[in-house]
Amino acid sequence: TDNWDGSDATRFAAGNGSESNPYLISTAEQLAYLMNLCSTKGTEATKNKHFALIANINLNDVTNANWKDNGAYEWFYGTSENTSAVFAGTFDGRGHVIKGIYIKETAKLYNGLFPALSINATVKNLGIADSYICGNAKAGNYTGALAGLRTASTSGNGVKIQSCYVDKDVTVEGDYASGLISKVQQKLSIENCYSKASVTGAADSALFVAEA
Repeated sequence: TDNWDGSDATRFAAGNGSESNPYLISTAEQLAYLMNLCSTKGTEATKNKHFALIANINLNDVTNANWKDNGAYEWFYGTSENTSAVFAGTFDGRGHVIKGIYIKETAKLYNGLFPALSINATVKNLGIADSYICGNAKAGNYTGALAGLRTASTSGNGVKIQSCYVDKDVTVEGDYASGLISKVQQKLSIENCYSKASVTGAADSALFVAEA
């Protein structure tokens, strides 16, 4: 698996976003492209769309114990608003693992692999390992390994997290820090998941949800 070069792709590997033919993600650049769509177009870019990971993803080379101090690429897709950078589709990891998430210098109010999840979003069959996700001491930040926020919504069935895990070599720090999702404003279902992350929160912390 190649390491991320810090850029966004311009398209997915294949697919049309339907349930039977999801958008396929095979590289870190394509994963970054998905987050860029969420950041620039909000929920409309992913609502009712399906995405599937077809390879393990390395956002940084974690084979060196000091990888965070050796020019690591930052996952800079956090958001300062609860109405932007929101994923609203279905993301199926298909049993693959994402490693090397690094967030610190560019940390925003909501931080995580996904800054925010909304409406009928589902994330399933995904592992997160060997990552460092830090809210960078910003007052009132919400930092989670999987997502910083499950946003409020007046419609939809809530967010579902199914068969996901966060390994013990993941560090999460922030004001409100969580090994899964930091802040939950409405319905959230967590099924068959676990987190062994090292979590430190200045205001509060938890392995699953720091504030609800």
